[in-house]
Amino acid sequence: MPDYFHPGRLVSSTAGRDRGKFYLILQRVSETRVHLVNGAERKVGAPKLKNIKHLKVYPLVAREIAEKVASGQRVTDLEVRRALQELLARYEDGGQSCSGKAPCEGDPARQDCPPVAGDLAPEEHRAKETPAQKNCSSKEESVPGG
Repeated sequence: MPDYFHPGRLVSSTAGRDRGKFYLILQRVSETRVHLVNGAERKVGAPKLKNIKHLKVYPLVAREIAEKVASGQRVTDLEVRRALQELLARYEDGGQSCSGKAPCEGDPARQDCPPVAGDLAPEEHRAKETPAQKNCSSKEESVPGG
């Protein structure tokens, strides 16, 4: 079975207080645990230690983060936030554009695209909205005089 838990991989928590939050893997600590960062609550200086059983793996990788970690360069929280924002936007678009190219999820011919870990259809695995988010998105803004 391939190892999907390498630096830069997009994951979300499926258990614990942080359930539903998205992170990037910073490093693999052991066979069953990884360090996670998101650049905000979990910064590079104090990553979250999480059991891989409590993670959902997504088929997207922040290549810049992975390359920096592999080469031993320092990764900043700003870089993590930007990479995470970019990956989430790409995921919301249905896996479109690895470097501006056609959809890539699971395409073994594409070297710049990671393999897919199981069926990861966006509509099935999207983080659930909180009641407050649902209320905000369902309200229509009324424009005076319009």
